[in-house]
Amino acid sequence: MKYLIVDDELVSRSKMEMILDNFGDCVLAESGQQAIDEFKKANEEGAPFDLVMMDVAMPEMDGIECLKKIRELEVADKKSKAGPVKIIMVTIKNDAEMMQALLTSGCNDFILKPFNFERVLFKLKNHALVHA
Repeated sequence: MKYLIVDDELVSRSKMEMILDNFGDCVLAESGQQAIDEFKKANEEGAPFDLVMMDVAMPEMDGIECLKKIRELEVADKKSKAGPVKIIMVTIKNDAEMMQALLTSGCNDFILKPFNFERVLFKLKNHALVHA
């Protein structure tokens, strides 16, 4: 499996990397624009991501805007044989309005901060991203 971890906070990014590194290769991005660049690069190289794990609250380009751009890139990429990437958003906000905004923007799921190994593993299993 190949994972793209997007978070502007070093601690959260590193913690998610420590968890996901148990199940596959991780690429890190600290901004929405860097995530878009890594996403394009992976697809151009024929090695697309299986999962994007992305924080919602980021400066400049927030996670929802980045999510929408990734979904637009997928639609525009006619030659890609990969299906839509699974995207799990990470957020501190636990309210119905936020969850609805995430789901209508095209994410597959969300996870609340603070997260731990068990919560992340549960989400990975739900989306058939690990075999355990």
